[in-house]
Amino acid sequence: MKTNVKLQTGDILHCHGKGWLSNTIGWFTKSWITHSAVVVEVWGQTYVVDAQHNGVNPKPLEAWLRKYNYDVIVARPKIGPKDPRTFSIRAFMKVGLTGYDYKSLIFKQPWAIITKTWKIKKNNTNKMICSEYVSWLYGIEKPYRITPAKLYDFTQKGNFLHFSLEYNLDI
Repeated sequence: MKTNVKLQTGDILHCHGKGWLSNTIGWFTKSWITHSAVVVEVWGQTYVVDAQHNGVNPKPLEAWLRKYNYDVIVARPKIGPKDPRTFSIRAFMKVGLTGYDYKSLIFKQPWAIITKTWKIKKNNTNKMICSEYVSWLYGIEKPYRITPAKLYDFTQKGNFLHFSLEYNLDI
């Protein structure tokens, strides 16, 4: 596999999938961005950590790209994590311990998008959706309110560089 850029710890991956769930999320949020993930380097290997149907888990970059085949926009912090090792440790704190928050995906997020209000407070972080996990990792206030589209908007505020991730899975 070949990519056009070397990903770095702290890169946020704004993704667009090709399946029905991505299309549904895009329709509700009126956004091309339908999934969020983060890059960490551990043991010299590049991993993508994200919340999928089986919870928060890491996958080697190539395996992640092959499995999901997303279209990806990378948001790279202009000033990366002060300590990439600490960032990676924080990213792995939820791995294997945090399930996927189907209730939020199916009920809370759509309700908030439709009514433009958020009446439900979330007190725990033992279940998360993808953008909530990445927002939590970056210390964004009330991460449970963040959709993939809102996370993308957050990274548009000038502290991140954006570029497309081009990759070839045939190699």
